[in-house]
Amino acid sequence: MAIADISNKFVTSFSELYVSTTDTTSITTAAALETAIAGDKVNLVSEIGTLSNEANVIETPEFGESFKGKLRGQLDAGQLDAVLYWAPRDAGHLALRNAAEDGTQVYVTVKWIDTSTGAAGSGNEGIEYATFKGFVSSFGIDTAFDDVAKANATFVVDGALNFIAGTAA
Repeated sequence: MAIADISNKFVTSFSELYVSTTDTTSITTAAALETAIAGDKVNLVSEIGTLSNEANVIETPEFGESFKGKLRGQLDAGQLDAVLYWAPRDAGHLALRNAAEDGTQVYVTVKWIDTSTGAAGSGNEGIEYATFKGFVSSFGIDTAFDDVAKANATFVVDGALNFIAGTAA
């Protein structure tokens, strides 16, 4: 097992967010996923939140036992929150706002580009993807007087998170 080197830390500023209405959840290779998401990149992303799988816990108390037992239940991938620098006429931003209003099913891909193994664009950087089916449960625009306008979008995961590892093409 390799020991982590603090000088080769992963910087999330190379992360990208893609949203489309084309199903990407059954794709299993990085190359096929890159082709499927081409043109679906969300512009002006400020932050991409947390993706996680969390299992619910079923308690199984037994009469006469000092401690109750527990069983692992189903996984819940929860939601993904994203913050965008709001661009009122950007087609991708408007599509997210409209998806929140009309309930359109969306397919979301998060692409993490790890340049600790090679410079961005070198073909040696490590890439990891997470894809999921979901919907935009909320979309808000923050127009603080003394700050840039930001849009906050929440994507609820409907089903499983699909992870795909790859390298740059």
